[in-house]
Amino acid sequence: MQIAYYESLGLEGMKAYADTLKAVREAGVPVIADIKQVMQDCGAIGAMMSGSGPTVFGLFENRASAREAQRMIRDKGLTRQAYVTNIHNVRRK
Repeated sequence: MQIAYYESLGLEGMKAYADTLKAVREAGVPVIADIKQVMQDCGAIGAMMSGSGPTVFGLFENRASAREAQRMIRDKGLTRQAYVTNIHNVRRK
């Protein structure tokens, strides 16, 4: 039933739905915008909330910038958990 509903929205409808969900979630949990701002201030190429939350992620060109964002987010007390990882996790042999 839900799949049919989402398909009926089409691409533009889904974007509007996602934008509405994001706005509502960020208004109710302002720390999301704060975390995104710290990431952008530290040089993130982009920072977004994943789905309906609570995960926020940023994409960085280098690990040093990502680590700086992680440190600042923790120092400001915006979250207790902040991780830096690779975009593609490759299994080592």
